[in-house]
Amino acid sequence: MAHIVLSQIAQSTALSLANHYDQLFIHGPAFASASNSSIIVTSPCCGPSGSDMPAQYTADGEGLFPDIQWQPSSLDQLVEYLLVIEDPDAPLPEPVVHGIYYDIPSSEHGITNDDLLPNHDAKFDNVVQGGFRYGKNYRDNIYLAPSPPPGTPHRYFYEVVALKERLGLDSLGSRPSKEELAQAIVGKVAGWGAWMGVVERK
Repeated sequence: MAHIVLSQIAQSTALSLANHYDQLFIHGPAFASASNSSIIVTSPCCGPSGSDMPAQYTADGEGLFPDIQWQPSSLDQLVEYLLVIEDPDAPLPEPVVHGIYYDIPSSEHGITNDDLLPNHDAKFDNVVQGGFRYGKNYRDNIYLAPSPPPGTPHRYFYEVVALKERLGLDSLGSRPSKEELAQAIVGKVAGWGAWMGVVERK
């Protein structure tokens, strides 16, 4: 999967190369022993990795979260997942975080838009209908739909990470940041995979 994504990136010459691809979550220190992807991540509603995302999944449309599905290969000691969504093409010092979801049970193999609706009956205010929690993104909401500047195609990476140990939730903030999670998963990564969608506003 990793070489497929990298090949698609290399072929997309129209995309801005002045980006922060190397700063994506899956390139952090926690992934030193898991440099190659081992999880196949797909989006049935958007197509293969590298596809253009339809308008309803952008801020110009309904801002829906695209269905993201994953199927791990043989992963030992898998206990939970987390998902981080980033745009490395934003003209900022580091990738823009569009969503962080963690404490996803190992029995789950996908997230839909309905899963991200608020769960007002939950004990904690960052629990969604899917039963897992969300962290801090660029707008401090549950999900930030793609909205790149007009005429500039941006890539959106939906990065699924499998963990072989549970996160210490008590040591995390109420809505942990990408940086907090990057430190919390050191030594716990069992595998990862990514799906990438492209958005260009006219």
